[in-house]
Amino acid sequence: MSVWSMPSVASKPNALLMQWRVYRFVLGDQHWDILSGWDVENACGRCSTPVSSFKPATATVRTRSGRVYTLEAEPGDDDDARYVFESRYGRVVPEGFHLIDATDEYWTRIAGRTKRPLLVQRSRALHLISLKADIVFGDADEAARWLGSHCPALAAKPASLIGSRAGRRIVHDELSRIASGGSS
Repeated sequence: MSVWSMPSVASKPNALLMQWRVYRFVLGDQHWDILSGWDVENACGRCSTPVSSFKPATATVRTRSGRVYTLEAEPGDDDDARYVFESRYGRVVPEGFHLIDATDEYWTRIAGRTKRPLLVQRSRALHLISLKADIVFGDADEAARWLGSHCPALAAKPASLIGSRAGRRIVHDELSRIASGGSS
């Protein structure tokens, strides 16, 4: 598996993470929190630069790069996100540092103060995949028909695959293939 660069903050200032975690590097009395999770729009695992601010009421985090991440649904584990985190920050914590999982700290604050309903992961994922399908097909009705109809290339209805990380990736990849000139 390889790790690639994400769009610049200027071109894509916001991102949505699902199956997210927060890791805290501690050195003496200083600490840096790093987000890791599944990026639904880009269908990949990703991690952030250090967190600069956190708004529990909206479940949003701004990082040093300036990107704003929305933490959707409950936290979780994603193998791709862990791979990206370890590729970027290493599997072994540097000498003198401590690595702490700070996910529960963030989740407790979000769950206790959110002003928006916490959406079920499947419904949010379906919404984002639907938006991508709308763009690919250029017509919301055609996109909805494609999502709800049997797709021979997927051997299933695309909407039925959205519930798992692997399914989301397959549907995202098929939409990308269609967008690049393939057919379904």
